[in-house]
Amino acid sequence: MLATISLVLLLAASPGFTAFSQSGSDLNGVWKFNKNESDDTREKIEQAIGKSGGRFGGMRQKRISEALENVQAPETLEINQQGSQFTITRSGGRARTFNADGSSQKIQTRNGKAVEISATQRAGQLAVELRPEGRGGRISETYALSANGRKLKVTIQVEGQRLNEPIVIRRVYDAAGNQ
Repeated sequence: MLATISLVLLLAASPGFTAFSQSGSDLNGVWKFNKNESDDTREKIEQAIGKSGGRFGGMRQKRISEALENVQAPETLEINQQGSQFTITRSGGRARTFNADGSSQKIQTRNGKAVEISATQRAGQLAVELRPEGRGGRISETYALSANGRKLKVTIQVEGQRLNEPIVIRRVYDAAGNQ
C-alpha cells in the first residue's frame, strides 16, 4: 500500500500527468499558482490518511509524509499544445509530453515503476488517467479554464484500495500575461 500511495503521490506531482479542459480558449501559455484559491495538498492527503499512525502505522506514515514533499503544486506551469500533443513544463524545467488521442502508453517513473497512461479530449475537456501497473488505484486529473480564460482550474483525484474515499485536490493557476 505504501508503494501505491508513494507512486500516486509522485505521479500527482508530475506535470506531464495531467488533464485539461477547455472552454473556448486554449491552454497554451504560462500559468502561475494561486495559493489563496487552491487546496493545501498536504492537508488534503493528511485528511484522507490521518496524521499519525492510523491505518498505515507510524513508519509508513513517516514515509508517506516524506513523499508529500514532492506533491506540492508547482509555482508555474507552461503549457504548449500542438494538436493532440501537450508539453507541460513546471517550474524548475521538468517537462513531460503526452498525446491526448485516447491511446494508452506505458512509461517508467523516476523510481522505476511502470504506469499506464491514457489521455482523451471530450466535450471541451482533456482528461488523463494513470494506473500503476499491478496495483489497484488510479489518478485522474482535469484542467478547466475559467469562463474568461484567465484562470486554470486543476482537479486531481487519487483513488486507492485502502482509501475510504478518493483524495480530491483542487488547484488554481492565474494566467501570467499569456491570455
